[in-house]
Amino acid sequence: MPATVAYAQELASQAQRSDNPELRFAGRMLHAALDGLADVLRGKFGHSGTTSSDVFDSYELHHRHLRGRKPDSN
Repeated sequence: MPATVAYAQELASQAQRSDNPELRFAGRMLHAALDGLADVLRGKFGHSGTTSSDVFDSYELHHRHLRGRKPDSN
């Protein structure tokens, strides 16, 4: 999901710069949804950051760390 979130942020930014008003609106809606996701990651899962991008960076770092772990051999 971290890579998908980064891609969604880029799509939202590009859409907001469009000449097409419908595309700009869609970009704003996607941006608002991503901000909501960042609020959930910050509030319920403890990822730090003052901006959505900061929270997503924290989320990505955490998940990269977890992927690097070897499973327990119990």
